[in-house]
Parts: sequence; structure tokens; C-alpha cells
Amino acid sequence: MRKWAWLMASIVLLSACQQENEAPKAPPIAETPQQQDVKLSAKEKQLLAAKIDTRLAGRPLVRNNEEQSGVMYVELVNLNDSEQQELYFLTKTPTGYFEEVWGIVGGQVQQLYSEVLEGETTQRSLVTHNEHTFLGSTIAYEQDGMKQLTSTYQHVDGGKLQLDAGMHIELPFGSNEPTAASKNLVTDEPATLAQYEALVKSYKVTKTILKNEQGIVSSGVPFNEANATLDESYEKLTGNTYQVKRDIATISLEEQQELMTYLAALSLFHEDRTIASLSDQQLSEYAARDIVSGALRFFDVHFTDVAESVKTLEGYTYIGYNRAELDAVMKKLFGRSVAWQDVSFKESKLPQDLIVSDDYIYLPKLKKLPPATLPIIQHLIPLSAHEFYVELDFYELANNPLGYTEDTFLVPERVWSDDMRQAVKASEPKTGYAIVKKQQSIQIEKIVFGKTVKYEDIIKTR
Repeated sequence: MRKWAWLMASIVLLSACQQENEAPKAPPIAETPQQQDVKLSAKEKQLLAAKIDTRLAGRPLVRNNEEQSGVMYVELVNLNDSEQQELYFLTKTPTGYFEEVWGIVGGQVQQLYSEVLEGETTQRSLVTHNEHTFLGSTIAYEQDGMKQLTSTYQHVDGGKLQLDAGMHIELPFGSNEPTAASKNLVTDEPATLAQYEALVKSYKVTKTILKNEQGIVSSGVPFNEANATLDESYEKLTGNTYQVKRDIATISLEEQQELMTYLAALSLFHEDRTIASLSDQQLSEYAARDIVSGALRFFDVHFTDVAESVKTLEGYTYIGYNRAELDAVMKKLFGRSVAWQDVSFKESKLPQDLIVSDDYIYLPKLKKLPPATLPIIQHLIPLSAHEFYVELDFYELANNPLGYTEDTFLVPERVWSDDMRQAVKASEPKTGYAIVKKQQSIQIEKIVFGKTVKYEDIIKTR
């Protein structure tokens, strides 16, 4: 009986060893990605869902062929963490693409990684390997008479991408024999073309998020598939399908003309202004300095339209502007009426720079006006459903020193004719930006000169 027991134990052990030896090894790259279920608490799901809501603001994803910037792709992915999933965003910017990863750290939503996709990136993929998802890319370019090929997949760690696997292959034109410069980017071993091709194959079995064909970056994911991914991710977090509350906010060409008119009125002296915080005294000083020097010429209302009274004080002529008419102009520009204050600048030689009466605002009549400086919209980026970041370049009109009309330069520079470009010269400051709201009407919140903000820095605060 004891011999029989030992014999059976030997047979079982031998059978187990044979099964272990015969079991096929797992392929280095998963052919079909297997995403695990979301393992997040209700609060953590709520935090990630709020990040989607903030980024999209109730709007649909942006198509790659659209002029405006915005989120192009959203997905919940298991980025190197089998216990939790993270949010991946791909955003179209005025100059390229911006990707970011958000996750839960210490019970709070936190940006784990962000980077501008530029340069020679030709393809971005979500690569699944050993139940983990990596951010992969392939690069192909020519250098020193050689064809350079690089393929990698990386994980997010410490706010950066860390290399997990990668091959760089250098090939002479017309040859498949790698040079000595070819290498495995993780080990010291030389890379082979077969190893590179095996790694590239991994991108073909997962979704391509971004690719570059013949130098033109385009979304490799069909628009309906990108929307389906957003719906799936949002439903995992909230139990509901993502609802578009309104179309992507846009500003028509006519509204852009109106906006540039307002910006021109605010930019005569290139002073930074946060509109909402201006006091009545500061608005009165704006009128005393800017309007008297010609800012009203940037409106449909001209001096002669609102000037109804003239008075002389210590030998200086003052023009009286009807308060009802002038208040309407100020309300357009600042969004509120002004409780006018008398103004006397310290450096001024005038007896007063602005005189307030019951019916009129009196401003001195000047003989010389400064040249018109024209702010031109370069980029107009939606920040939320009603708010825009507007990047500006400034030009001095060379052939129209008294102002301009709607049929000359009140359009974005991208639609200028060659004659229009020759009629202006760059002015100081050369750049600037404004924060603008559009609800019932266009309203400028802030204008800043001599500075612009990178798109990725803008949306980090959103």
C-alpha cells in the first residue's frame, strides 16, 4: 500500500512537471488589450468625472480638422497600476497637441503627467503589455544620410515618462542592415530590426491616439470612436452617458470685429487692465487719458456724435460729451455704468483733465493724437462654455493714422490680403493677450501687454 502511494505521488509530480514544461510562454506584447475594471471609490470616481466636466465644459470633443482648440480624446486607462485607472486626455492646441494623465493620489485628483507633443513624434499609442498600459510612440526621420527609426513604450512616474522598452534602428538608405548606432534603449545589447518590428507591431493591436502622416498630424481614431470612448469612460465614473449641454463656444467673424474694436479702445497706451476690478475713479481716469486721446475713434460713435457742449477754462477748450451717449459706450466696453469723478493728473498742465457735470463729461480738446495701434487676434481658445483666451499681436497703422474701418483691418490676420500686410508695421509691445467672456454680449475681463501664456499653462488651472 505504501509503495502504491509513493508510485502515485511520483506520477502526479511527473505529470505536473511535463505540463509546466509544455505550457507556452506569454508573448512579450499582448495582442488584445485587456483593461481591468475601474477600482475607485465613489468619491474618487466623482473627482475624475469632475475633471472631465472641467475640461469639456459640457461640450463635444474637437475634431482635428476644426480651427478651434479643445479636447480630442478621453479614456480611462490602467497606466501601470493594476489597482486603479487614470484619465488620459489628448488636447488640440493652436501649435500642436497636449496630452495629460490625471489620477487619484491621497484621495485627491492630481495631474500625474503632462507634455506638449511636438517635434518628430509620428505616432502615439496606448500599448497594453502584461496587464499594464503604456504610452507608446514611434519616430521616423532622416539624419546624416541615414534612416532613423525609434519605437518605445513608457510609463508615468514622478510627473514624467519613464522608458520601459525601446529600440532605435539606424539604416542606410536601401538597406535593412542596422548600423552600429542601432541599440536597445533599455539594455546595452545592440538592437535588431526584428526586435524593432516586434515592438512596432504592438501599436497595431491597440488604438492609435495620434499619428503623423507626411508631416501632417492627424487623429488616428475616428471621431465617432473617440466619442464612444468618452461615453464609456464617463459611464464608468458616473453611471451616465456624457451629455453635451451646448455646442463648442465660438465667436463669429462679426463678433471678432467687435472684440478687436473693444481691445483697440483699451490698448491705446498699453496698460495692463483687469476690467472687473477698476474703480469709478480709474474708469474716469481711463476716459480722461484714453478717450480724450482718441479711443472713441475705435467705436462706431465718434466725438462729433456725442459732443454737444463747449466751454473754455483758463484758455483751454473743453468738449462736453453727452453723458447718456458716453455711458452707453462705456457700458459696452466695461459692462457697467460709471459714477464719474473729476480727474486732475499730477503731471498735467491742464487746469483739469476731466470735468463732471449733471449732463456732460468735459474733456480737453487736443491738437495732436497718438497713432492708432491695432491689436490683431492670432489665437482664440475656448477655456469654458463662455470664456476665451485671446492671443494678440499689435500693429501700428502705416497708411491710416486716424483710425480704421471695418473693411480694412478689423478681421483676423489669417484672412488678410498682401496689401493689408504691407500697410502695417509691428508695434510695441509686439504681443499680448486678453481673457474674454461671451454670454449675451462680448465682455473683456482682462488685457495684458508684452506677454502671452502657453496653452498647456492655461488649461492646467482649469
